[in-house]
Amino acid sequence: MKGPLRDANFLRFWTAVTVSGIGSQITLMALPLTALVVLHADPVQLGVLSGLQYVPAVVVLPFAGVVADHWPAKLVNAGCDLARGLILLTVPIVTATGVLSLNWLYGLGLAMGVFKALGDVAHHSMLPRIVSEEQLVPGNAAVSTSYSVVDVTGPGLAGLLVQLLGAPYAILVDAVSYLLSASLLATLKLRFSGRKGPQRLRWGTAITEGFRYFFRDRRVLAFGVASGLGNICIQAFEVTIIIYVVQSLALTPALLGVVVAAGAVGGIAGSAFAAYVHSRFPAGPTIFAAQFMSGVGVMAAASATLLDGTAARVAVLVACMFVSTFALAVYNVHAISARQAIVRPELMGRVTASYRLISHGAIPLGALAGGIAAQSLGTATTVFLTGTVQALLPVAFLLTSFGIIYRNPGLVRASEGQA
Repeated sequence: MKGPLRDANFLRFWTAVTVSGIGSQITLMALPLTALVVLHADPVQLGVLSGLQYVPAVVVLPFAGVVADHWPAKLVNAGCDLARGLILLTVPIVTATGVLSLNWLYGLGLAMGVFKALGDVAHHSMLPRIVSEEQLVPGNAAVSTSYSVVDVTGPGLAGLLVQLLGAPYAILVDAVSYLLSASLLATLKLRFSGRKGPQRLRWGTAITEGFRYFFRDRRVLAFGVASGLGNICIQAFEVTIIIYVVQSLALTPALLGVVVAAGAVGGIAGSAFAAYVHSRFPAGPTIFAAQFMSGVGVMAAASATLLDGTAARVAVLVACMFVSTFALAVYNVHAISARQAIVRPELMGRVTASYRLISHGAIPLGALAGGIAAQSLGTATTVFLTGTVQALLPVAFLLTSFGIIYRNPGLVRASEGQA
């Protein structure tokens, strides 16, 4: 059977995702540095700039799903990347002309947030239209590996470009990456291209159809709830881990970097290994084990506080971070692939939008919960509790109708597909 990496159509999609991902890492660093260094923004203003990029998602996501389902997905995706590229081009231009301001950056953040929300939904609707169902896991594994590699290499490249070009002009590289991604996406050949135009489109009815499908299909709903609850735990841990490592364990920022890097490497390894796991083991038990081990890795990280010596503490943290992110990557690849396999192509965008409202909408709750818990219970206790809750989630699901994702997740193994 021809794998996705031998498919020229998939390779164009994969290249577009990777190129724009590298560019996004540059802007992730360069945009706040532009506000800080050029405009002398204070911490509150930096927080506003960061938050504005996520505000539009709450309003845009339901409509984004309808757009992704009713317009040609590749054009929606390409159009969003084109728009983001053009928006980012304005930063070096207004900097050079001396009219750059915080209000300009605030507006840019809002505009980028709109096209990010729309583009992300269209992006997650694309893969089932590019590869066959039995190739969803290998395809998602390849994309996830690219994201993980970019997460590791991107900050270093971003730092170098900011150093060489200056923050506003480093953003130019991201603008070019979006324009290149748009040109690649526009040439894709899709199995299902969306309905032919928006004629007679009733937005309210279309949005309701997506929510109705999401809440009626127990497997899709279970994956959404699992991801939402999991994201609360993960975000609470991410808020706590920096304080835990630097203050509670008295490790240096450099060693914190080593711990974080171990997590990134675990994500790369888990993404790369997910397709192999899928071809060898049943999907349901794999999803259960991955969820469970991701929590166990976090939970075990709390044991570092019981150890004496820097080397021992770092070794435990590195091992725990690697295990947790490895397992999380395996889970994410299987969960995304299962949703793409279950949902009908003509509803993929709207169901994805509903899914992301639940799964990503939970992230701020996790950040708030993590901060409150760390302050009131202590960082080690918070790390242990977040890991424990995360590990117990699949156990609790087994006792409810949501346990269907472990018994019948809806995934086809490559070995079960057509030769």
